[in-house]
Amino acid sequence: MGKGKAMTRPIATALYRDDYTGWIPAALVPYRTRHIHQTVTRYRWQTERGHSCGFVSFASPAHALDIARSSGVFTEVTEVIE
Repeated sequence: MGKGKAMTRPIATALYRDDYTGWIPAALVPYRTRHIHQTVTRYRWQTERGHSCGFVSFASPAHALDIARSSGVFTEVTEVIE
């Protein structure tokens, strides 16, 4: 995924339904990217191996959590409390 390095501290965790392996652990992580000549933070769901869960990136963690909770491909969505 580009030149950016994903920050590894997860915002939330969940189980993601993979078509081939069934339910696997996933984490919502922030990453930095460029958008219209500015560096911005986006959020994506990814597996333990670093693979993206789908092709969607989110502008806010709240939006990512709402979509995951209403989606059929995620279950046991839990926010990580520091």
